[in-house]
This record gives sequence, structure tokens and C-alpha cells, in this order.
Amino acid sequence: LKWKLISGPTNMTVNPEGILKWVGTQLDYHPYVIQLSDGIDSISWSGSIYVNSLPVIISEPITLILENELYEYQLEAQDVNDMNPADSTADTIIEFELLNGPTGMVLDSLNVLRWNPVENLSGYFPVSISATDGLDKTYQHFQLLINSSPVITSIDSISILIGDTLNFYISAVDSNPEDSLFYIIEEMPPGMNLDNSSGLLTWIPSKSDLGHQRFDLVVKDRRGEIGTKDELQIFVYMPPIF
Repeated sequence: LKWKLISGPTNMTVNPEGILKWVGTQLDYHPYVIQLSDGIDSISWSGSIYVNSLPVIISEPITLILENELYEYQLEAQDVNDMNPADSTADTIIEFELLNGPTGMVLDSLNVLRWNPVENLSGYFPVSISATDGLDKTYQHFQLLINSSPVITSIDSISILIGDTLNFYISAVDSNPEDSLFYIIEEMPPGMNLDNSSGLLTWIPSKSDLGHQRFDLVVKDRRGEIGTKDELQIFVYMPPIF
């Protein structure tokens, strides 16, 4: 018996044992025809080899939202194959699947990952998705953080005598235990100082500061751009004169 390659892609070979060899460096379908002869008669048959490339997820996941915020992530992937592995007359189709996610998260028909978390939920949530071209799969895994806003716990109204030194700690808590807080007072008067890390506010008011002074206080957790805002009132007074 004698094997013969009648037609096929460049560099395809068939050896005397009928083993077909070829390195698939070009994508999509590659037809070939093989003949087997006994010296008198011969038969031939045709086949096709599909060379596939893994789909690639090119969208970058949204990994941070605020409490009570709707999550939406548009999935996108690309495939350098032009032909569908199941149908040579059709284009490549990439299908996504949500493999793991928090309760209530769904992947809609437009390949948008959606989730409406329950009220006041915070923390990290693992998410896994896959993309397939019908033959192979590729994956994307990430941690989604619902970031809770800090809650200011210190009092918002204090008083200080002219000439005394104010040492007041602004305090706040955050339900994300690993978050460090950042304290800001906008438009501080000369001489007032706020330690942005500890929240220690120091000030020696003068006569020009008499009365109610109001300041815009912001506490951020270094993740959110907005933070929690409050008004801090400082009453500067003089002792009564008899």
C-alpha cells in the first residue's frame, strides 16, 4: 500500500505509514486530500484541519464601586480566527459565561455583567467569567470591592477660649477594616493645623476668630474620591468680664 498527499496546505506531508504531519501556523480551515493505492486501484478522501486561536478577553473589569451603587461591566473579547469552528461559512462567535459571582449578579444578553447589591453591603466579592469560541475557553478572575464610606463619629460642635490651645481628634470609622482614613478641612485659617492621618486638629484662636466658625470637614478612605462630608463648628469665646 502506498499513501500519497494529493493536495493540502504548504509543508503538509504523509509518510509511508499513513501518518499525516503538519505544523498549523495559519488559522482557520485547511482542506487536504489523501490517496491510498495498492498499485492497481486507489481510493482517496478529503478532510479539513481547523487551526484555532484562543479568544482573548480585552475588557478591563470594574473592581470598585460604592455602597448602594449599581454594578455594570461591559465584557469584550476578540478572536483572530475569521471562521466559525462549527461552520466554515459563518463568522466566529464568542460566548461569555458567568462562572462565579455574588448572589444576584447576572450576565445579560448584551454581555453586560450586572449586579444590584443589597443595601449597605460592603467588602470583597470574587468574580470569574469565561469566554469561548466553541472550542477553547479563556478566563478572567477578579475581586470586586464594594467600598463603604467612612462614618464620622466625633462631635461636630466644640468651643475654645481665645488664647487656649485646641487639641481635638476628629474620629471616623470604616466598615472596610483594611482602609486607612484621610482627614481634610477645607480653607483652614492661618495657624490651624490638621494631621491628615491621625485627625488631630490643633489651633490657637485669636480675637479675630471670635464667634461661631464653620469649617467643611471631609473624611476619605483613600479609595473614594468624594468621601464623607460634615460641618465642624468651633465656638471661639472670651470669658465674661465683671
